[in-house]
This record gives sequence, C-alpha cells and structure tokens, in this order.
Amino acid sequence: MGLYTHPIHVSLSVPGTTASKSTIAMINQFLDWAQEQPNTWIVSSEQLLAWVRNPVPLSQLNDFAPLKCSTPAVNSSLKICNGIPQNEAGLLDHCAFNDFPFYTCNTPTPSNPSPAQASGSAAPRVRLSSNCSTPFWDPIKGECICTSSTCAFTDTSRPIGPNGANLTGSEINSTDGSAATQSSDPYVPFNGAASMQLPVGVSTALLVGVVGAFVGALQAVARL
Repeated sequence: MGLYTHPIHVSLSVPGTTASKSTIAMINQFLDWAQEQPNTWIVSSEQLLAWVRNPVPLSQLNDFAPLKCSTPAVNSSLKICNGIPQNEAGLLDHCAFNDFPFYTCNTPTPSNPSPAQASGSAAPRVRLSSNCSTPFWDPIKGECICTSSTCAFTDTSRPIGPNGANLTGSEINSTDGSAATQSSDPYVPFNGAASMQLPVGVSTALLVGVVGAFVGALQAVARL
C-alpha cells in the first residue's frame, strides 16, 4: 500500500486550490503513524523507480544504494552558496520583506540596490551547469568545484519544449558554451524499448479509413 502526494496538492496559497487544513492534518497524522510501522519506507519518486528497475526483497532494502541518503563530500572550508550551511555561512543576506522574506548570495549594495543586467558579451546571469550538481556549483564565480568522477553529474532530465527543444538554457548562460539542443525523438520509454512512432502519413490515412468505415456502416444501417 502506498500514498503518493506532492506539496502542490496541499498548498493553501496556490490560486484555485481545493486543499484544506484538515487534509493537511490528516496527511501529517498518517505519516507520523506510518513511520512507526515495521518494514515501512518513505521514498521519493526517483527512489521508487530505481527499485522498480531493480527490485530487491525487503530483507535487502537496508543495503539498497538508491534508498540510502548520501551527503555530498564538499570541502567545508569552501565559501560558496550551495545550500549547505557550513559552506554558505556568512555569505547569505536576509531580505526582510514583510510579505515574502528571503535569503540571497547576490548582494545589491545600498548605493545601487537595483543594478542593471549585464549586456553585450557578458552573460546576464550564471545558471547551474548541466554537468554539475548543486552542492558543487559556485553561482557567483560560475564554476563547478567537482574535479573527480565521484561527484560528476549528468543531466538526464527530459526537455520540455516542443519537438524535443530545450527551453531551459541558451548559449549566453551555459557554462560549456553550448547552445540549446534539439533531437528528433528525445523520448526514451521507461523499459528502454524503442518508442512507438508511426511513419509520416500513416496517422492521416488511418483517420480517413476509420471515418470512411464509420460512414459506410451508417449508410448500410440506413438501407435496412
């Protein structure tokens, strides 16, 4: 038995939400109860899919690598904004807006609180590189501090644009200088089999054939 949910399903601030405080309380009570039960695991979607790909018996789950929580081995003396407290200590500034306070590493000065974006040949911002994970990325310098295979990262996300176009990056903000790419068939099925794609023109011919058969059937019935 499992319970699948996403934070957006129970958000009270999203326009049009149907979530209620009683639903949130119910989920919290269920999670409190579930954590006390034997042989119960609370996993992410990625961990669940890893187990589906390589199922192991319950007795081996403690040694199942995808279910283990590993901490990135980042030098604690490095001062970068990577989300790890010891690395970004002293770098964060608190922007105390009443409606939405937040922290930032990119500090506008009091004399220039709203600096203009860089123009010309300079990149307007430094995005997370597709070959570097967040703990090893320095967003100020725009460089990856990972230099070994143990921390190497490969982006396996699926492009969200039409026809495989990657709409999440461009040449001006990619650290490797590569432009957005597009593939003819970016979809890779979960089971690794080739995706089903009809040849050009077959879909149209199939639709015409189905409609013709339907019209012919109606005419035959009308003659009875």
